Amino acid sequence: MNQLEKRIWVYIHQEIIIGHKFEKVDKDFWESFKSEKDCRHSVEDLEMFFETSMKTNLLKMNLESWIILDLYKHLKIPISNIAQPEIEQKFNIVMKLDEERFLLDYDYIRKSPVNPKHPILSERKAARRSVERREAFTIRDKLRMAHYLYGKMVEAEEKASPDK
Repeated sequence: MNQLEKRIWVYIHQEIIIGHKFEKVDKDFWESFKSEKDCRHSVEDLEMFFETSMKTNLLKMNLESWIILDLYKHLKIPISNIAQPEIEQKFNIVMKLDEERFLLDYDYIRKSPVNPKHPILSERKAARRSVERREAFTIRDKLRMAHYLYGKMVEAEEKASPDK
């Protein structure tokens, strides 16, 4: 099921987070997934599998860190006290969670050039606040375009692989 899980996560990311085609993972979403991806599983089986297995195993997926973090944030998947340090260490980030343990925001950590043992936050937030000259695309637009292209690359790779 690992290949199916990856296809589902990429589809969720593409259709809900980037494309805003669906607001949430619901019956309509699964029907669309089944028809577009030619999936033999029933909508009910997909719903059950997603709720009972996929959400808890998201961190184990072989996806880019920003995709996994986007999924946690936009799908409001709670991050347990046990998973938080594991996620922060794995992706080299500091997370901000709300009282229900949903991801609000995160910052990547980098090593200080002066003292490599001392981590400092990236300039991501500072770059976001710089408004001196508006560019044609915002950072969010550029990320969405990159996410979309990544999804298309994964789809092409899946179609090209003979072990479907």
